Amino acid sequence: MKTLNRENFAARTHVPHMEKVDVTEWGDIDPETGKPEPTCVYVREITVAERGKFEAKMTTGKGKKTKLTTEKWEVWAVILACCDEYGNPLFQQSDEYWLEQKPCAMIHRIWKVFGKINNFKNEDEDEDETLKN
Repeated sequence: MKTLNRENFAARTHVPHMEKVDVTEWGDIDPETGKPEPTCVYVREITVAERGKFEAKMTTGKGKKTKLTTEKWEVWAVILACCDEYGNPLFQQSDEYWLEQKPCAMIHRIWKVFGKINNFKNEDEDEDETLKN
């Protein structure tokens, strides 16, 4: 197996991993059936710099007074990582307010994929395992 050196590593273009998430709730209504058409978004892997900014938004205070705020973390994840099939962002920071008004289950579904592909621990997974036992 070949080991990458610094130059090879720096020269590599990284194509972020993306996963498709069903958001049929956001789909257009089929005029024949009256039901939403199957619809999806993609959630992409974020960079180290993006993760640092994301984590900084999730904390308030400094030093011993630093606290984690989870008030809007799922919406921030949607804004940061939702994209089309080509990796183009779907949302911008100014969409935060109206995204907060969307169904929690759908936003949480996107968050779970975001957490999985970006190595964020999803507390719900621990709860789900506890409930199974």
